[in-house]
Amino acid sequence: PGKTIRCIGCHMPLTTRPLVEGGEPVSVRMHLWRGGHDPQQVRQAVKFDLEMKGQGGGAGEARLTLTNTGADHYLPTGTPDRYLSVTFKLQKGGATIKEKTFALKRTIMWRPFIIDLWDTRLRKNKPQSYKFNWPKDVGEQRILRVTVRYHLLAEARRQRINYQNKKPISYIIFQRRENIGASGRPNYF
Repeated sequence: PGKTIRCIGCHMPLTTRPLVEGGEPVSVRMHLWRGGHDPQQVRQAVKFDLEMKGQGGGAGEARLTLTNTGADHYLPTGTPDRYLSVTFKLQKGGATIKEKTFALKRTIMWRPFIIDLWDTRLRKNKPQSYKFNWPKDVGEQRILRVTVRYHLLAEARRQRINYQNKKPISYIIFQRRENIGASGRPNYF
């Protein structure tokens, strides 16, 4: 309220170039409309904060907090097909022993008219946290992989509409690998 959102400030970056051949260079906007198809643009819009806590008995917890600090709208935005996924994957000896994925998306009902059912996307400057706990294990060292992906289109929908994409329909915007010692406590390197 009371603010003017200037979309072009983010989506159409400034450049200096002549408007006509041989003309004087001036400051103008590039007509790119950078957004969801530009991984760098999306990465710049999100702040990632990963906290690791070792607990007694070899157990532990990871908490990833995402904050939309760079987009003056929900993230992702555009078509309702776009979403973010946060995946925690605990591995031991190369095998996945526990995995959990969260989806940040807008869910709508299309017919008989469009109704928003729920929305878990990132709002501007409203941190959202996702937790993952790992069990006690006094054996060999484990690895926790934390990945955030931006999805332009869900794979099931891509198949349903027979979309033959030439570029990937999702990409990684954050990835971290943490070693968890045999005691369950994170080993930082």
